[in-house]
Amino acid sequence: MDKERLRRIILDGQEKIGKIDYIRRDLQVDFSALRTLNKIIAINGPRRAGKTFYIFQLIDDLGLKPEQVVLVDFSEIVLADFRAEDFVGLYSAYAELFPEEEPWFFFDEVQEVPSYESGLVYLLNRNCHTIITGSTAKVFSEELSSALRGKTLNYTIFPLSFAEFLRFKGFEQKETYSTRLQAELNSLLKEYITWGGFPEVVKVDNVETKKNIISTYIDVMLFRDIIERFNVKNIHLVELLFYKLLKSFTKEISVHKWYNDLKSMGIKVSKDSIYQYLSYFERSMFAVYILNYYGGPTSLRKVYFIDNGLYNLINIGGADYGKLLENQVFRDLFNIAPSLRFVKTRKWEVDFITNSSAYQVCFMISKENIKRETAGLKELIDKKVIKEGSIIVLEDSEDILEHVDIPIISYQKFYPALP
Repeated sequence: MDKERLRRIILDGQEKIGKIDYIRRDLQVDFSALRTLNKIIAINGPRRAGKTFYIFQLIDDLGLKPEQVVLVDFSEIVLADFRAEDFVGLYSAYAELFPEEEPWFFFDEVQEVPSYESGLVYLLNRNCHTIITGSTAKVFSEELSSALRGKTLNYTIFPLSFAEFLRFKGFEQKETYSTRLQAELNSLLKEYITWGGFPEVVKVDNVETKKNIISTYIDVMLFRDIIERFNVKNIHLVELLFYKLLKSFTKEISVHKWYNDLKSMGIKVSKDSIYQYLSYFERSMFAVYILNYYGGPTSLRKVYFIDNGLYNLINIGGADYGKLLENQVFRDLFNIAPSLRFVKTRKWEVDFITNSSAYQVCFMISKENIKRETAGLKELIDKKVIKEGSIIVLEDSEDILEHVDIPIISYQKFYPALP
C-alpha cells in the first residue's frame, strides 16, 4: 500500500474514537504486560461476541487521545489487499503524522491479513504497544504461540454473561428486589437463557429478527471459520455434522453411531474425517466437548455450545429450559474451569465436576426427582472425590424440601458467586 493510503487508514480510525457508544464488558486486561513485559495483548473469541466494541472500552480505559491510536478493522472489505509488509508502512506513516507521540496499535480481526504474524513481530521488535483481536480463538492462539513464542497474553471474550446482559437491558442489579422487579428479573432470565448473549441478538425484541441474526452468524462462521480457514472441500458434510451437533445439544455423541448414520444415507466418509471435522467446530468456538470423569480419552463426550442462541436454529417445539440452563451453567463454569468434565456411571450422572466441586443442573426440583438428582453428588462427596456439590435450578421455589442436605441454588444466586 502507498503511504498516503496508510495515512488515511490511520486518520479514519482516529475519527471513530469517542464517537462509538458501547456498554461495558467485565473482561479485565492487564495493561502492565504491554508497558513492562513487551507483550502483545490478544483478545480472541467467537464472531459477533463484541470484540470490536471492547476495543473502544480499552482505549477509554487507557485514557488515550485519538492521535495516540492506530485503529484498524481488517474485516472491512476496503482492506482486503492489506499484507504483512504493510505493517511496516503503517508504522512509518504514523511516525510521519505524529512524530512526538508514542503509538498504540489496535488491530481488529487481524487474522484476515495473510501472514499477519510477521507484521506483529516487526512491531514487537520496536517495542510498540499492540492489542489485537481475532475470531476462531483456538486457531488464533495456536498461530500466535507458534510465531511469537510466548510474547502474547491471550484473553477470550465470550457472548454476554447474564450480568452483562442485564446491563445491556438497563436493569440495575440489587441484593433484594420488589415483587415487580423480581418478576421482571425472572422474565429477563428466561429471555437470556432462551436467546443467549450475542449483543446484536440481545438488542432486538422481535423473535424472527433474533432467529435471522443467529442464522446469519452461523452462515458466516461455517464459511469463514471452518470451510474457508481449514480448506474444507466437503461442504455438505460440514453442514450435516453441524446440525447433528445442534440436535445433540447437552448429550453424549458417538462418532461410531454417526459414521453408521452417514453410511446408511449413502455418504462415504471415514471415522477419522468425522473426528477431524468435529475438531474444526471446537477450534472455531462453535462447540466444546467434555469427557466423562471416569472415562478415558476415547470415551463418549458431551457437546455444549458457546451460546444458547444457536439452539434456536433447530428448536421448533418451545424452549427446553432444562437443556438451555444446563448449557448456560456449562458456559459459566467453562470460563473459570476449562478442564470441566461430567460424571456418568451405570447408576447415576452428574452434569459437571471441577477440581473440588460438582454441579447438577435441573429446571426445577421436586419430591419426585430429588433422590435421582442428588444421588451422584452424595456419592462423590462420600468418596471424597469432591468437597461440595450443588443443584442449580432456574428460579427459587417457595416449596421447602425437608431432609435435603445438598444445597439447591437458583441461577440468579449461582452466577454472581462465580469468581
